[in-house]
Amino acid sequence: MDATRQSVHPTGAGSTADALAQAFLDEPGAVWFTPDEPRRLRFLEWSFRAFLAYGRRYGVVEESEGRGAAIWLPPDAPFLRSFDAFRMGYWQVPFRMGLGSMRRFLPSMRLMDRHHRELVERRHWYLMVLGVHPPEQGSGLGSSLMLPTMRRSDEESLPCYLETGTEVNVRFYSRRGFEVVAEGNLPGGGPKYWCMRRPPATAAA
Repeated sequence: MDATRQSVHPTGAGSTADALAQAFLDEPGAVWFTPDEPRRLRFLEWSFRAFLAYGRRYGVVEESEGRGAAIWLPPDAPFLRSFDAFRMGYWQVPFRMGLGSMRRFLPSMRLMDRHHRELVERRHWYLMVLGVHPPEQGSGLGSSLMLPTMRRSDEESLPCYLETGTEVNVRFYSRRGFEVVAEGNLPGGGPKYWCMRRPPATAAA
């Protein structure tokens, strides 16, 4: 699927990847994977540049430049594809995270992938990333970034799926029609996670 990019209120200083990195800097999973904050910030900035590039090429990116973004993968390819990710630079992950972080990261990603494949229909919209720069949080920007693709999923009678690592986000997504379908702790003593699914409005009505 060709990438789609839309801008919502284009404003703000810094790049969107920087805004996403700040949004996730204190997320429990990110802290657990990479406890050293300067290294974690560098990794997140690089990682979100890669995620945005992947989303623009293979999915849908709803972006408020320098403020935040929603990165969706589409129903025909809702899982991160290894070969395409490799071409977009993901082969650098072990070098940028470090071996200690990778030992925590890989089992967690395998668990999330298994949940993803088991808990939602084959064709669905996957919200891979939603993040808003901390000073903008609570402004309604996150909802506005999600809304276009959620409306599209309703028109197509398709569910949406996501994972999150904070109870605050569980409440945020619950208010927007998502339901918890699995929860637990990341392997090896990691923090809690939640997997959430949103049925299409036509099905829920």
